[in-house]
Amino acid sequence: MKEKMRELSLDVINICDGQCLGQVSDLALDWCKGTIIGLIVPYSEKGGLFRRREEMCIPLECITRVGRDIVLVELRHMQGYIIQD
Repeated sequence: MKEKMRELSLDVINICDGQCLGQVSDLALDWCKGTIIGLIVPYSEKGGLFRRREEMCIPLECITRVGRDIVLVELRHMQGYIIQD
């Protein structure tokens, strides 16, 4: 069965701390090689009125399981995966 990425809306859970990181919004692609290199998840720091809207790129190596409605990832230090605008 083929499904579009927008229809999937998979929740991403970090198995290291049980935190829900958000939902998959896009794929990170390597256009030269024609491969998927990671998942893009919207990310914002909690607290404060003027939060910056950022994205997190989760490499495929960090994905441990993909289910029907959830993706389990193992991220020990999230700071290195945040893409700042």
